[in-house]
Amino acid sequence: MAGMGGRAAIYYREQYLGQLTMAVPGRHNILNALGAIAAGHQLGIPFAVMARALGQFRGVGRRFEILWDDGTTRVVDDYAHHPTEIRATLAAASQVGAKRVVAVFQPHRYTRTHHLYREFGQAFRQADVVIVNDIYPAGEAPLPGVNSQLITGEIKGSGHQQVYYLPTLEETLAFLKKSCRPGDLVLTLGAGDVWRVGMGLAQYLEAKQILPGVGA
Repeated sequence: MAGMGGRAAIYYREQYLGQLTMAVPGRHNILNALGAIAAGHQLGIPFAVMARALGQFRGVGRRFEILWDDGTTRVVDDYAHHPTEIRATLAAASQVGAKRVVAVFQPHRYTRTHHLYREFGQAFRQADVVIVNDIYPAGEAPLPGVNSQLITGEIKGSGHQQVYYLPTLEETLAFLKKSCRPGDLVLTLGAGDVWRVGMGLAQYLEAKQILPGVGA
């Protein structure tokens, strides 16, 4: 990995094609790029052309979208709302050289939480701090006994020490304003409106950089 991006030596049938440098991190992005390179190679597109195009790819909205990066503190938003997606996103986050990865997760739908809360409990091993918000219903009616504490209980049960249940986005943003420090990568995760936390934190950090007294 190379900071907030990725790098790989590319071979085709043991023939070295060249170096691929991407602006987005994560093994999954390298694998996606390999698929594109394989298809392009079959079509006769020179590797240099493909590498240049892939190197300019900055990702899509809500997929490891960088909301703030001042060289020390980073705020990233991602749509991940399934345990497998969360693990992949946290694996990418763990490779960018942050001192701490702070994951803010807003569960999506009561039915998904009911079926997957145990898997969610195992999905945050690569986060140093985990904050879980109330479930984003997405039009669903609440299910008896299904809540975010099921997930926090499972995360704590896996041995994680720094797990917090903060019901609202407002509480979460206030918590992060007080606790975020240089070297942190704050990652908002979920298919609901948790991105508002990341956007709010990015705006706060920008204001603090312009006016150092903000938040003091």
